[in-house]
Amino acid sequence: MTGVLIMIFGTVAALLYIFRKDSDLRQSSSKVNTDYIEENENRYEGPTLYKQRGVKSFSMKGMYFRGLDPGDAGAFFGEAISEDNPHDQYAVAIVNSQDKLLGYTPRGNKRLSDSLVVWSQSRALAWGVLEYDDYDDKWYGKVYIAVGCEFISEYPKLFQLIQKQNDALKQKIKNKEFYFELLERHNHIEALLTKLNRPAGINYTFPKNLMPSISKFLEDSRDWTALVELERYSSVLDELNEKYKATTLKRIELAKENIAKD
Repeated sequence: MTGVLIMIFGTVAALLYIFRKDSDLRQSSSKVNTDYIEENENRYEGPTLYKQRGVKSFSMKGMYFRGLDPGDAGAFFGEAISEDNPHDQYAVAIVNSQDKLLGYTPRGNKRLSDSLVVWSQSRALAWGVLEYDDYDDKWYGKVYIAVGCEFISEYPKLFQLIQKQNDALKQKIKNKEFYFELLERHNHIEALLTKLNRPAGINYTFPKNLMPSISKFLEDSRDWTALVELERYSSVLDELNEKYKATTLKRIELAKENIAKD
């Protein structure tokens, strides 16, 4: 009788343990499934979008297979295009302003692909830089994509101005008109950068030694009125080191004194 009771109690205990364990597993399984559904529900019910619009940056892939040449190295401006290709249904291609395919963002980025489709009709402005390692024959790149950004029409203007400014700075022209064109273009670029909250990946600076050179040129030309006008370009003056700034401001004060004499 005692043996039977022990067997009964043992069976009941075993059943209670199995029931408790099964209940724990079901609760655990239910929690995991719920979290998975919550995290992935957009995958099945709609697009997966970024929480915030803005400039997103990515390393570039696949440049080696694009037939690039060393001349393609350097900064570029173009577009990011969402496409469905046999290798990646969420592929995002990067092309330059001549529509040359440079490479892709890392594969499988549904959030980026969907955000481009929903917010930008599958195409968005992109910019970045490519580097070529001739020793290892490898390409490296970084791209910045304006995903659903505001003032999107201002970006092409900005890049055109920066390109024009960089081209002009390579010239060795020394005259008042040329110098003031550089300064005016700089002010326009700065205004656009401020309006766009200084997007990442856009590196632009006005040469630090140029303002002192301009002030010296105007001083030697005894063009006092033009020299005083340099005060209008405070963003350039404020970036000068103490020595260059003091020298330039001293020349401006000298110009004011000469104008007063006249």
